[in-house]
Amino acid sequence: MNIGRWPTWLRWLLFLPAAGLGTAAIHFALTIAFSGNEDEATIFGIGIEGSIAHWMNAIKQEGLMRFLEPWAFVAAGGVFAPARVVPSILLAAGMAALLIAVLAIQLTRGAQAPGLALLRASVGVVGAVLGAVTAIRQKAAAGRPSV
Repeated sequence: MNIGRWPTWLRWLLFLPAAGLGTAAIHFALTIAFSGNEDEATIFGIGIEGSIAHWMNAIKQEGLMRFLEPWAFVAAGGVFAPARVVPSILLAAGMAALLIAVLAIQLTRGAQAPGLALLRASVGVVGAVLGAVTAIRQKAAAGRPSV
């Protein structure tokens, strides 16, 4: 399926749903990948069980989701949109603004761990920016217009 041959109006119409679908796919894949083995973990070949393993798996899942979901949203939307640079940058800026707004709300309402809230927002913003870079590079490699 070569989306480059689709009509421009249809790609503009569907680029936000494609971004949402990319996010949903990543969320589903990570949920499946981390389900079932919450009480077992391995670090450098050493097996860990119990509540520490549950805590470690939760951190891995949380970290990957905080990074990969904004990345998938921006990358999928940016690749699907007809233009190369502008949609990717706008999606990344919108996602970053949303994450910063959520951080501000958490901090003004007295977050239990403000450092953790800042880390979560930072990881998401980095994911969104790298999603834009991914989309722009993919379109450059495919030889699409640079608008």
